[in-house]
Amino acid sequence: NHAGFVYVFLGVDMVAGASYDADDSEWVFEGDRNGDAAGATLDASGDVDGNGVPDLLVGASGNDAVGSSAGKAYLLFSP
Repeated sequence: NHAGFVYVFLGVDMVAGASYDADDSEWVFEGDRNGDAAGATLDASGDVDGNGVPDLLVGASGNDAVGSSAGKAYLLFSP
């Protein structure tokens, strides 16, 4: 449905080009609506909440909540 998904793996050293099983992820973030494209852009935004663990900024460039393809950003706080 092109809403987009972000699978979060905690404590795993990811290797570019490697394959990972989505069922092994700690949590899954899904875009709000069809066409949101959540996860098309990601940014390791540092430790925003001050708990000592980096947080993740997820972009959803196709989100239409405030206008046609206006986009939306979600800040996912680490546990």
